[in-house]
Amino acid sequence: MVLLDKLNSSGNLKMIIKSISLEKISTTLILFFVLISLFIVFSLLSPHFRSYNNIFRMLINSAAIAVAALGLSLVMFGGGIDLSIGGNVALTSSFVAYLYTLEVFSINTIILLSLIVGLIIGLINGILITKVGINAIICTLGTMAATTGLGFVLTEGRSVLIREENLLFLSRGTLGGIAFPFVLIPSLYLGGYLLMNKSQVGRKIYMMGSNPKAAVFSSLKIKKYSFVLYIFCGIFAAYSGLLFTSRSAVGMPQHGLGFELEVIGAVILGGTALEGGKGTVGGVLLGVLIMAVIFNGLTILGVDYYYVQIIRGALIILIVATYEIRT
Repeated sequence: MVLLDKLNSSGNLKMIIKSISLEKISTTLILFFVLISLFIVFSLLSPHFRSYNNIFRMLINSAAIAVAALGLSLVMFGGGIDLSIGGNVALTSSFVAYLYTLEVFSINTIILLSLIVGLIIGLINGILITKVGINAIICTLGTMAATTGLGFVLTEGRSVLIREENLLFLSRGTLGGIAFPFVLIPSLYLGGYLLMNKSQVGRKIYMMGSNPKAAVFSSLKIKKYSFVLYIFCGIFAAYSGLLFTSRSAVGMPQHGLGFELEVIGAVILGGTALEGGKGTVGGVLLGVLIMAVIFNGLTILGVDYYYVQIIRGALIILIVATYEIRT
């Protein structure tokens, strides 16, 4: 607290906050410009790209990544990382399929239990990282492998058709005439924005990532906050698994294969630093949309899936390099 008072009295704290704010704004503007430019280019190359049906489908398909990316971004803002997201999705979808085949629980109970599975995964990560002291990358790689394997065990690698109205509602239902994902995603990101930009908790999370030593000196309970963030990340990833299952009407572990790379790519593309303490919720959402536009646009143009991945990766490197050069 004494350190912060000295900074504030000298006017340095205000200058730092102002520079950070300008950096956030410029990063968001860059991402917005990239998104609009990509949209215009693909619209000119293919009239089908700008059709209502295609845009609607593209946004619905990106909902799962958007939810998981928000959860991961909170962890990364605080200086952590969670690579178990794909395994979480695989296990969640498989768990839904497994319970559904038992014909014992209602679909609403299955959905609730699946979210609890995500909570438990986040709980395990949080305990191992903050209490036991295992490196976050090593720990979440381990949980990713374990949860993915467990998903294949539950389903024996098979897909299970699930046509339950309440489950399908998550990706196909409407609320007040508006597609439910279009209600949910903005609400979640608005909540994330308010948390990170308008609350003391958000400022503490940023401090954890940008300057852990200063956070310790200010008596911030870093382990406690990190523990909670991993739990939220687990729940958000589990909900993404439910969205995959709902959208395809199929429960299977394959939904999670490679998913963590897509989510991490979107979060980093959105301006979030791997070392933590840097990034915005709005930037993460723009990163998700940019990834969605690239994948959808190139697919419509008939570009092979493997080349799409190459282009995606190259664009992420280019934009992140731009961030580094600028800062």
